[in-house]
Amino acid sequence: AGAVLMMLRFVPQFGLKGIWIAAFTSISAFCNAGFDILGFVMKDGNLIPYVSDPLICLTVESLIVIGGIGFIVVGDIYYSQILKRIHKEKPEHLNFHSTIALGMTAILIIVGTVLFFLCESDNTLKGMDFGTKLNASLFQSISPRTAGFCTVDIAKEHDFTKMITVILMFIGASPAGTGGGIKTTTFVVLVAAVVSVMKGNEDATILKRRLDKSTVYRSLSIVFSAALLVLITTGIILSADPDVSGVDALFEATSGFGTVGLSAGVTQTLSWISKLAVTFTMYVGRVGPVSLGLALTLQKGHHSTGSILPEGKVIVG
Repeated sequence: AGAVLMMLRFVPQFGLKGIWIAAFTSISAFCNAGFDILGFVMKDGNLIPYVSDPLICLTVESLIVIGGIGFIVVGDIYYSQILKRIHKEKPEHLNFHSTIALGMTAILIIVGTVLFFLCESDNTLKGMDFGTKLNASLFQSISPRTAGFCTVDIAKEHDFTKMITVILMFIGASPAGTGGGIKTTTFVVLVAAVVSVMKGNEDATILKRRLDKSTVYRSLSIVFSAALLVLITTGIILSADPDVSGVDALFEATSGFGTVGLSAGVTQTLSWISKLAVTFTMYVGRVGPVSLGLALTLQKGHHSTGSILPEGKVIVG
């Protein structure tokens, strides 16, 4: 469907080649890959030439979101909402996971759009009309999670805007989807755990539901290991390429971890050491730091002894 919609623009513009461009771009967007083959339109331009084209931008944005929210959520929406309405039955409530994933996705898109619009109106969005600015801001809020397309020049963005993008890339998409990052639900669980501790509650709760402690521990492990990996990669880039600014190094490292593919314009100038570090970060980001750790440390035939260890008390905070 996305390819057909984009053919309406690309076929009149490029002839039969437009069919291939539309199909490639559609798959790249849905799979949150971010690869584009439009370099012949504008060198290193990505989708910048189409910043004022709502047909291309909205189609790509929709594909990114649908691919990124996860197949579990897509299936839940279909069976509990769409299919029920087709059979003229009363729609059912979405499951707890879908509610959290969709809610957090909506919040990130809205907040990201507003912040990008406010920060870049006098910079990369300068000279555009209000509709184009809003469209570009929406695109740059959705794409970092984690598709890698862009409709503005990332290298020319303010450092604060880049930091906002770093946060969006780090959080990423939702579980069981085509995107990367720590995932929206992981972030929500972490926030819920922090709020619960501040309130003096023993259990983390979301929407009047108690979260299992193992879920909280796993979320903490994912965030901590991901942040550590990004910081180490950032340090390697700064050490091997001293001409790269700290913000750009962090941007490249986070983009690698989130398998985003966005660049602040320095990727091609990085040394082989930095490129190797970013490549390794991409791999870990795609597999998942906790999953990779379990795969490396799990020993064949290792089983729990069932012994109960004495409690250790440590003062924290």
